[in-house]
This record gives sequence, C-alpha cells and structure tokens, in this order.
Amino acid sequence: MSTGETQRVWDAYKVLIDTRNLEINLFWQRSNYFLVLNTGLAIGFFNIKEDWYRWARWQVSVSGFDPVASGFARSKALASTMGTETAGF
Repeated sequence: MSTGETQRVWDAYKVLIDTRNLEINLFWQRSNYFLVLNTGLAIGFFNIKEDWYRWARWQVSVSGFDPVASGFARSKALASTMGTETAGF
C-alpha cells in the first residue's frame, strides 16, 4: 500500500467511527425521549378519575398492555354497557 492509499483508508476509518458515534448518540436520545413520553402517558392514564375508564385501568394493569386481553376486555365492557353478552365469552 502506498502512503496515499493508507491515508485514504485512515480518513475513511475516521468517518466510519464518527458516523458510528453519531448513530449511538442519536439512539440514546431517541430512547430517552420515548422513556419520558411513555412515563408521562402511563402516569396520565393511571390518574384518570372518570368511572368510564375504570375497567380499562384495571385491565391494563392486569394484562400488562397485552393487545389480545385488551380486545377481550373492551368487548366485555361494551357488551355489558349495551346490556347484552357476546357469544363465546
């Protein structure tokens, strides 16, 4: 390898490392943003005082945000508010 080629390889390596560090920093910024956002949403959700949301708050705390259980609880709550039961539940 000549001196010019070696310098080009080192320059490319520096760009690669800088890009990697930038991506890692952006990842942590994005992770922190979503952590704060999700925490705020959870606090707001569990502080709802209206009775209509009581079943949802209980269901979310029991299921751990499971979409299948969430759909089941919603269908049961809807059926009970309409005064009918859904078949198979």
